[in-house]
Amino acid sequence: MYATRRIADSARKKTEQPKHQEPWKIRHDYAWNWFAHHANQRVNMFNFFCVAAGVFITAYHNFSENSKEQIAPWFGVLGFCVAFCFMFLDFRNARLVEISESVLKDIENKKIFSGKTFTKGGQRIKFGLLRRDHDRREKIGLLKGRIKHALLIPVIELCIALYFLVFIGQICKLLWGFIVYLFALVEIYIQG
Repeated sequence: MYATRRIADSARKKTEQPKHQEPWKIRHDYAWNWFAHHANQRVNMFNFFCVAAGVFITAYHNFSENSKEQIAPWFGVLGFCVAFCFMFLDFRNARLVEISESVLKDIENKKIFSGKTFTKGGQRIKFGLLRRDHDRREKIGLLKGRIKHALLIPVIELCIALYFLVFIGQICKLLWGFIVYLFALVEIYIQG
């Protein structure tokens, strides 16, 4: 709610100079500010994720090397939870960026470039940054050109979450040892 109000205030300040500004320009400024805010937020969240993952991995390895093997796997549990939280935040930010991209693409098509095209290599190409990127991705497919960071960020987060899952496996090993120990105590108590 606060971010939306801040974006709207920013768009309003930028558009208040001329009193008779066209509505499509106001919509463009609002959509652009929305896009810039959430795209920046997405990159910042990934940076924080990388730092947090590094902290949990370092803590795990430091505790496992210092003969505190009972504490070390719990950093894997925390890291796994943090990785999934960051993945869900990234999905949210990606959707918010896509919303503004669709508005900007519509404004590009209808107002800024008005369906203008140019010829390159005997091919008619539409003007517009988002339109051309969209058309190119549809023509060549998702992975034939380049891998989008929209796909790469969640894949990295998922790989790190799975790496933390290995640490959680050590907790299962510790719990199994504890259960075996309890059964041994129960057996001694019954016999004794």
